[in-house]
Amino acid sequence: MSGEVVFVTTGSDNALKQWSLDNLDGTPRLVRSRTGHKQPPRRIRYRACDTTVADSASAHVHEILSAGADRQLRVFHAALERQNRELSQGDVAARAKRFRVSADALRLPPIVDFDMSDRRLNEWCNVVSAHAGLPMAYMWNWAKKKVGKHVLRLPAPAAQAQAQAQGRGRGSSSGSTPDAGHTQTVTAVCISACGNFAIIGGSLGTIAMFNMQSGLARGTVPKRVTGASTRSNRATVAPRSHSNRVSQPLAFRATRAPRLSLARSIARGIPSLAGVAGVGTATVASAPCKDAHVGRVTGLAVDALNKVLVSAGVDGQLKLWSMDTRKELWSADVGVGIAQLVLHKDAGACCGCGCTASRAS
Repeated sequence: MSGEVVFVTTGSDNALKQWSLDNLDGTPRLVRSRTGHKQPPRRIRYRACDTTVADSASAHVHEILSAGADRQLRVFHAALERQNRELSQGDVAARAKRFRVSADALRLPPIVDFDMSDRRLNEWCNVVSAHAGLPMAYMWNWAKKKVGKHVLRLPAPAAQAQAQAQGRGRGSSSGSTPDAGHTQTVTAVCISACGNFAIIGGSLGTIAMFNMQSGLARGTVPKRVTGASTRSNRATVAPRSHSNRVSQPLAFRATRAPRLSLARSIARGIPSLAGVAGVGTATVASAPCKDAHVGRVTGLAVDALNKVLVSAGVDGQLKLWSMDTRKELWSADVGVGIAQLVLHKDAGACCGCGCTASRAS
């Protein structure tokens, strides 16, 4: 630069750096730099909200949160370049130097999906991300611009969890947990409108809810009803004899009222034992559990009123779920696999779906 011992460099790392030659040994000193993603971005979200600046005046923030194939989660300010930064994953540079490896090798895998919420901004983490090949989602603290301490681990698929629960009921000594041994990875994430819940979807169709403050699991969508899912999973039901008296009870797995009539039991699909003499205590297996989708979950979103959860998958199904009961409200088969889902919260149930060439088998 004219009149100064300063020069500017750029390279394939998508960075612009200014150096000064004012060191006594003649080596260059980094003065300032502007960096972006080293590789193309995969997900971009625009954030606009009101905030308060240092002089207590109101300001409107325009920021872009982006995730790239370079394993970085970065924030870009639309007006002030000095506020551009990368969300910290810890002291990656120091650890890379200590172990003599590349810094990229110590970063989290590339992000495949993320979501953020301005609710509870200064109370707990408000960004959640899904990473390629990982069975858990990570939480980020936007105020501190760093990764959070909680990890949201995806539960096992419904069929596997039920099989393991039945194995433990038979006295199996394998010692495995319902979340152990599965290869399901997180493929889609979203945050509820209230900012209290994170919803994550898996590669085998599972959708689970977690508390954003504590990181604890809050069940699946739809709810899984198994014998091991409730504390009191046995109720008494029996056929009535000709004398209108109750004979020996039949114990079966249930999650609701502890005593049911025979008519209601038959309506719920429990085999009738009317006319069978000498009925003793027995166990009737619960109905099989099902996941929200068959195959990979490709999109999740919650409406502005925090009442409806929208999900999409490679099975071509677009579904609406109740956030309160976690029951399916509506579904549609679009005919091909859905690649991506975007919900316009201000327009209610208006959503756009990018579709793949064919439906997943």
